[in-house]
Amino acid sequence: MKKEKIRIEEEAELLLNEFKEMYEPKNKIIDDIILNGQNELSKGKIPQVVLKHVVVGIYRVVFIEKITTGDRAYKVLQKMDKLSRSNGWLPLGTIIPF
Repeated sequence: MKKEKIRIEEEAELLLNEFKEMYEPKNKIIDDIILNGQNELSKGKIPQVVLKHVVVGIYRVVFIEKITTGDRAYKVLQKMDKLSRSNGWLPLGTIIPF
């Protein structure tokens, strides 16, 4: 279990770095979102939650400002979205119905 947690954290960091390098045209708001995500990961926050906030923030900027990130960066964004949905925790009440 410990190995998987480390792997997810490393993969999240790699995806953030890869997206930051790939997306075009550069945007200050997206750079701030990515930097905030990297800071949260370095503080030991849950990678799935951090990636969820990053992905939602980037989607909001793309839709509101009507910009594009490029095809390769979009594929990385999809990987981040998929990773943010992995290994979710269920509340105990949903596992054991009373």
